Amino acid sequence: MEQSYSWENWALDKEMGEDEEEFLRDILSKPAFSSESESQAPVVSCSAKSKRAPMTYILSFDNSTITPAPSSPPTLEAQPGKRAKRASHIMAERKRRQQLTQSFIALSATIPGLNKKDKSSMLGKAIDYVKQLQERVTELEQRKKRGKESMIILKKSEANSEDCCRANKMLPDVEARVTENEVLIEIHCEKEDGLELIKILDHLENLHLCVTASSVLPFGNSTLSITIIAQMGDAYKMKVNDLVKKLRQVLLNHTNVNTNPY
Repeated sequence: MEQSYSWENWALDKEMGEDEEEFLRDILSKPAFSSESESQAPVVSCSAKSKRAPMTYILSFDNSTITPAPSSPPTLEAQPGKRAKRASHIMAERKRRQQLTQSFIALSATIPGLNKKDKSSMLGKAIDYVKQLQERVTELEQRKKRGKESMIILKKSEANSEDCCRANKMLPDVEARVTENEVLIEIHCEKEDGLELIKILDHLENLHLCVTASSVLPFGNSTLSITIIAQMGDAYKMKVNDLVKKLRQVLLNHTNVNTNPY
């Protein structure tokens, strides 16, 4: 009897051992989550799975389920502190250097006769070029000022009282303008017998003015318009005001000779 009981226990133990092994194989072959959670879980890309940290599971033989073990709290990522500030400073410095390089390139394109392209040479040439421009501006301003002062127009209303006593006679209007080394002379006078342009030109040559162009045009019935362009000689030192007075005096002397009956 005891022998038959021991055989039955041995067969029962063997069946239980086989059942437990089969049960363990079934459990281990199942996925980590149940079918219900598997149907509701979102699809995760391979890259996300590869980045996920490994998980541990707890195997319970009471209810035949596998539950994930509580994971350790995630570590906090580094806050944008010194590294972020340093990166921002590096980017700002890089941008500043790029702008500085572009400014030097633009500066080198505006400076004439620049041979060396290093920054020190460009700055030196730029300083010299600015000084030259300032001197040129000063020279042009002075020349413009002299040109305004040199334009003198003598009209009948500007004549003195002695000249105004001349009855029924129009005084010649003389205008002179200076441009660098040239003089533009315009004369408006009455037609007079014996008034020759060559006499005026000879007088200008005596004043060290080389006539380069001249013209005489009638203006109305009794007026002449004389235009003369002359080049200043090296010995010419006369002011424009004195030149106008000299020419007016020459014309007045010619008029006095023609009007004097004796």
